[in-house]
Amino acid sequence: MIARTFVILMNTLEHFAQQQPKHYQTGIANRRIGARLQTWRLLMNDFIKAVAMKPWDVYVNGKWVNTVYYDLECNAEYVKESLINHDGYPVNIEVLQP
Repeated sequence: MIARTFVILMNTLEHFAQQQPKHYQTGIANRRIGARLQTWRLLMNDFIKAVAMKPWDVYVNGKWVNTVYYDLECNAEYVKESLINHDGYPVNIEVLQP
């Protein structure tokens, strides 16, 4: 929901910049709008990456113990190794997508 709000906001800002009179779009004003839009674009990309995460269920001996969230690009093996090496989970955990 929040990510969609940011996308709508960015599209609105881009639409606003395109609707300005031609004399406003040239020179310093255009560079300022372009710089602001680029800043928004970068912030939104970082925000969407932070929000867009994949849940993983963690099981020990067939019993659910936790749900963890990782980046969309992470696979089950990476999540398992990370939980064991970084978070101290036992080596016999099973990591599955819900």
